[in-house]
Amino acid sequence: MHRHAAAAPIFSPSMQSSSSGARMVPLKSAPQFLLNVYDQLQQDEDEEEKENGRTAGTGGYARSRKVRSISSKSDILITEADRKAIDESDIIMTFLNKNHHGSEVRHEKGRRLWFGVANIENDVSVLMAELRLYRKLNLNKYRTHNSSLTLIVYAVTEFDGESEMTEISNIKLTGDYEGWLEINVTGAVDLWLRNREANHGLYVGAYFGDREEREIKLDDIGFVNVRGSDEYQPFLVVYANSQQMIKPMIAQRHLSRTKRSSVQRRRKGKSDPRNPLYSYTSLYDHHKSCRIQQLYVSFKDLQWHEWIIAPEGYGAYYCSGECNFPLNAHMNATNHAIVQTLVHLNHPTKVPKPCCAPTKLIPISVLYHIDEQNVNLKKYKNMVVKSCGCH
Repeated sequence: MHRHAAAAPIFSPSMQSSSSGARMVPLKSAPQFLLNVYDQLQQDEDEEEKENGRTAGTGGYARSRKVRSISSKSDILITEADRKAIDESDIIMTFLNKNHHGSEVRHEKGRRLWFGVANIENDVSVLMAELRLYRKLNLNKYRTHNSSLTLIVYAVTEFDGESEMTEISNIKLTGDYEGWLEINVTGAVDLWLRNREANHGLYVGAYFGDREEREIKLDDIGFVNVRGSDEYQPFLVVYANSQQMIKPMIAQRHLSRTKRSSVQRRRKGKSDPRNPLYSYTSLYDHHKSCRIQQLYVSFKDLQWHEWIIAPEGYGAYYCSGECNFPLNAHMNATNHAIVQTLVHLNHPTKVPKPCCAPTKLIPISVLYHIDEQNVNLKKYKNMVVKSCGCH
């Protein structure tokens, strides 16, 4: 468990009407946290680019990326445990607390929290899950700032209509503490993913010192509830690994729009020589040897800006050019490609020349909406061409 000082609200781009095709970035606590993580990842990538300079390989170019003007002023700090989980995971999911009516816990004074994790894919492997709660001293009804507090987090299950609780975490904090609390609840999320029907939420109980016989209401000791400020709402963050590619439903939605626009162009008797999905500029004549070429992908042109928060687009690059004999060192040719080139010289109609293709690809991080409240951060692998070669 980690404790941090109070956080200031994050700046969010102004709301725009849905007719403009844009959607607002939520102001709630969970998206704030992921915006912080996203900003940190971009800073790390920028520092790496400065160290490495130009991209390696055939005709390399510095990586280009265009991000939305999102200014993160939040202080939902990223802990050392978070940093480790961020490095090891390829998807970070956040869930805001939702109202869920279940059977009551006997003598309930603590707080019931419920997070809708049912849509987590089956192939997801959870590395760590954290519950985040915020405490404000000006909401504290007790003046015993010198007393320690104990918080116990339980996973709630139901049996024969009765609620049962399994302890997940037990933490202590000082009475004068103010700020975010990070509580490891990996055990609860693992339970819910093994049995989707077992998710009846979490129960958070609070006590003075070690006296579990006297439970205190969380509202009375300053923990922000659902009626509190958006930026201090309880949320769940899940770090995981997944094999998920870009969602088929997104691709299908785009495909149907592309078909409609193509039909409309044909009806109007107009042709569009430029591919509307992207814009590119070839840095070299296509008849030149194999090398990297510039390609900037705009998510707005793909009509993905409706669900992607950041970035606005990115430098994807592509490989183009001839793999002619002799294959020079800068072509990054494989031994197989060299032999294939020699065979092609003798049998040009039977054996083709090697192809110019990526030899190194790197990921990008994408921050996107799941629904109106929840946001995910996904590292998509093999999205940017770093170098090209003959294969």
